Order: sequence, then structure tokens, then C-alpha cells
Amino acid sequence: MSASVHPWLQAFAYAEWERCHSLSQPPPVPLLASASHSDVSAHTAFRPGKKAQIVKFLTFRPESDPLAALDIWAQVSDPEHFVACRFLAEAVTHFRQAVAPFVDLTSLKGAILLLKQARVAVWNDPIPAQIRNSPWASVRGPVLILEVAEWKVLGCIGEPTFWEGAQEICAPYRRRLVTVQRPVRSEEARREDDDLEAFALRGQCLRQWVTG
Repeated sequence: MSASVHPWLQAFAYAEWERCHSLSQPPPVPLLASASHSDVSAHTAFRPGKKAQIVKFLTFRPESDPLAALDIWAQVSDPEHFVACRFLAEAVTHFRQAVAPFVDLTSLKGAILLLKQARVAVWNDPIPAQIRNSPWASVRGPVLILEVAEWKVLGCIGEPTFWEGAQEICAPYRRRLVTVQRPVRSEEARREDDDLEAFALRGQCLRQWVTG
């Protein structure tokens, strides 16, 4: 079944974000400001996604309360890229109550899912994790994530990671999102930033650009 999973996560994330926020026109500061929830600053609309494997779960509901109103975080992957995925609490509860064989989402490690309703969001805080080996343990926001409201289990429950060489999708806007929240800089300094950014876009991979 893994052969039926094709690369799509990075293209989906970037395309959806560009649909709302052009790279040449960075989001205004109010978009990034903390609201009632400081974690999410902006998101796109839910759209149909494709197949991905659950590599690992990052958070879990209490064993004593499997219906607790808590999101579940996971690392999901296609053959080339992986991303932090936030399974929304209401959907997780619905899956537990209504979808046979009535198992917890977190019992599906290794499974391939069809992400039927997914959207891209900007997460400002550290990615939640109750495990030690989270890929985002040393990453600070903003980070592009997926939020998932509906999915279908296709199979491969309990399988090992199919794509060990997959890389994290990197938010191409992370540097710009951080920059627009800093104090206003001189025109010369802004030109230097633009020159560096243009060079990164021409030659460097997104991961080097974001973390460098």
C-alpha cells in the first residue's frame, strides 16, 4: 500500500499558504498577533488532502479519559516530506465513538490515512509533545502545520516508517513572519535582508534558509 502514497505534503502546504498570503506581500502584523489562543495565528480553509503515514504520535489523551477534549498531535509523512499534524479534538472524539472498531486514534501508529479534510496553519508556540524524540523538540515557531478534521484509515497499522529519508517541510515564510514582528529597521538594513532572502531563494534549500 505504501507504493500508492505519492509526494504531496510540501506542495499542498506551500500552495495553500500562497493562496492566502503572497510571498511578495507578507502578512500584516495583526494577523500574527496573539488572540484568545496564542498558538495559532492564521490558517487556510479545509481542503481534501491525500494519503500519508502516521510516523509517530506526539501527544496522547489520558488513558482514564479517552474522550477528553484534547487535540492529538502526530508526525505524518509522504515519501519525501513530513509535517506536524494536529488532529482536532472534536474529530478525534468522533472517530473514537463512531468509527468501527472503536479504537483510539493513537493506536494507529504506522497506519496510512487518507486526510479527507486538512488545512495549513501557522503555529507560533513549540510543537506539543509528550515524547522525547519529537522532530520539533528544538524548533521554535512560527511553523507551518496541518490541521486535520476528517480522515479515513486505509491500512498498514503497526508498520514501521516507510520513508526514513523524508525531510521536514519548512515554512518558507518563517523568517519573514518573524521579521515583521521585530522593531522597524532602517531602509538599508531592510535592503540587506531582501538581498539575503533573494539569494536564499535562488540557491539554498528552504531548510537552510529557515534555520540559518
